[in-house]
Amino acid sequence: MKNTKLILILFISVLFIDCASVGFVKEPPFTIESAIYYPSKFNNKSKVYIRYTPFEKVVFDSLFLKNKKAKTLIKTKGDLKYIFVEFDKTLNNKDLILDNNRTKESINQLPSYQNSSFKLNRNEVVISYLLNNKTYYYKVKNLKEVSY
Repeated sequence: MKNTKLILILFISVLFIDCASVGFVKEPPFTIESAIYYPSKFNNKSKVYIRYTPFEKVVFDSLFLKNKKAKTLIKTKGDLKYIFVEFDKTLNNKDLILDNNRTKESINQLPSYQNSSFKLNRNEVVISYLLNNKTYYYKVKNLKEVSY
């Protein structure tokens, strides 16, 4: 009984330490000029463009938006730099087996999601980036939603 309590206490403390380590940077080594979100209407693909000015050499990794995570791409237009992400809403284009017999349907694979671990408001997005081989997180709070 004592061993179970000890293991439970250790597990809970490790869980809290791990969750506390994901903190947001208040002053990143770049400036966000604008952040625009284009929600999907026709083609099931939402897009995010974040214009930024770097101060140091950083490597952008992922972007978190509305319970989703996607890898970032960097686009350059003249002197302007953009973090670009496209979220695809289609799950799988594979054929599904639909049958009255459950065992035949059990062959279907479950869709895989990359969920965000952040609680975000409607106009917020989180950028993860690498600087000196360490991952940092920055929350952008002024994401502007634009219809196209």
